[in-house]
Amino acid sequence: MSNFRVRCFKDGIWDERDLVEVTADSPEQAATLACGEPVRGGVGAIHELRAHVWQVSGEKPAKLTTPEFLFYAPSAK
Repeated sequence: MSNFRVRCFKDGIWDERDLVEVTADSPEQAATLACGEPVRGGVGAIHELRAHVWQVSGEKPAKLTTPEFLFYAPSAK
């Protein structure tokens, strides 16, 4: 398991809550746990943005090398 920091969005708008620290198996699982809704990876429109996730390591990495991920609302079936 890894540590992640998550910022949640609703319809592409930041929910104004502080970053949430989560321990999870994957960035996608961290986004789902922190935001309370299912997510999908890949690309999406800004209004679908649901979570911005950063992987946290034991030491402070340089800003441009920090692994980060974007997740979106699941596609309608």
